[in-house]
Formats: sequence, structure tokens, C-alpha cells
Amino acid sequence: MGRTQVIVEWLGRTGYSETLNRQRALHKRKSEDRGLPDVVLVTEHDHVITLGRAGNRENLFSRIGPDGTPVEVVSTERGGDVTYHGPGQLMVYPILDLKTSGLSVSGLVTGLEETGIRFLAEYGLSGGRSSVGRGVFIEDRKVQFIGVAVKKYVSLHGLSLNLDPDLRFFSLMNPCGLRGLKVTSLREELGARCPTMEEASTIMCRVVREFFSNLPAGGRVSACEDRG
Repeated sequence: MGRTQVIVEWLGRTGYSETLNRQRALHKRKSEDRGLPDVVLVTEHDHVITLGRAGNRENLFSRIGPDGTPVEVVSTERGGDVTYHGPGQLMVYPILDLKTSGLSVSGLVTGLEETGIRFLAEYGLSGGRSSVGRGVFIEDRKVQFIGVAVKKYVSLHGLSLNLDPDLRFFSLMNPCGLRGLKVTSLREELGARCPTMEEASTIMCRVVREFFSNLPAGGRVSACEDRG
């Protein structure tokens, strides 16, 4: 069954905690009224490091950014370990009713990977999955990260995709708790052909809207685990 009530909102640049509070408010309303449309928030954040439910603080080496400025660290209810968010990174947060759609948590994670793969294809990049962990890779280099939470069958949190962030921030940690993980971005892969945030956000909103409005029958994408 296709989904027809999906609202995709581009928020521009936002603070992480501000958007987290917005997600939680939308989640509460959706949990209380299943008739409300599903919402997907798309944004870009100020510098922040987040720890998921499986977060191990030993995987975070420093809270001081490359410019010597302290970076906020926030513990959240999403799956996964430690990661970085900041300017030049696209964030996608689906607040979806999984129960009414028949979409499993595993299907949601795979669907978020699929949106990343489709987004990369818009720029001639071949993204794929890896046995290293969930997310999207370009060969052996990770470009998209995923961490979700589901409460009362409604999702929150989602994906981050590296457009043109300062990749030095990932050296402050073992991203996703993985030692030696190679991290890349569209800027690294495309150079001067890397799109602007304005262009990329427009494309991402379209890809997200098309995907979540036209899920396969029963909402099942494929089986996988909830991990960051």
C-alpha cells in the first residue's frame, strides 16, 4: 500500500537540541493521533557530537574541535554509538507511524539507506551497503550514517549524509564505534562538482518524499537490524 500523507519539511540550519525537541513533540502528537500525517524533517546542524543508546564514551577521544572550540555532546535515544553532525551535513528525521504502514524497524533502516543511495545516484555516485555496518558507503568509505529510535510504533531520529562537512571532526572519535572507519563526503568524491546545500537539500527533499510516499506493499523493504 502506498503512503499518501507524508509531509517533508526543510528547516534550514538548526541547533541539534532544538530539532530534537521538535521531533519529540511531533512524535508525541503522532503517537496520540494516528490520523495525523507522517512528517520527515530535513535540516543541517551546528557542530554537535551525539551518543546513541549503544554509545561507549571510550570511542570519543576529545570534545575540542579542530579550531580549538569545545563541541557540545548530547546523549540520545537513537540506536548506534557516537557520531558527529555539523554544517555541510544533511540530516533526515522521519516521524513515521510504522504500525499503520506495516513498516518494520528493520525496513525503516533499509529504507533510509535506500534514500541515501538514490540521492547519491542523482550526482553520478554509486552508493552501497557494507558488512562493516549499517549506512551507505562509496566503495570502502562511509558517507551516510543511520541511527533511529521507535517508541509506540512511531519513529524518530534518522540519517546523516556528508555533503561538505569538515571531516576532521570525525577524528575526534571512532565513528559508530568502529576503529579505522574511512569517512567521505560528496566534496571529497566530486570536488568542485559538489552541490551547494541549497541544491542538495532540494534534491534530498524530493528523494525522501518520493520514497516514503511510495513504499512497497505492506511497507516492507527488507530485513536488517536497528543500528547506527
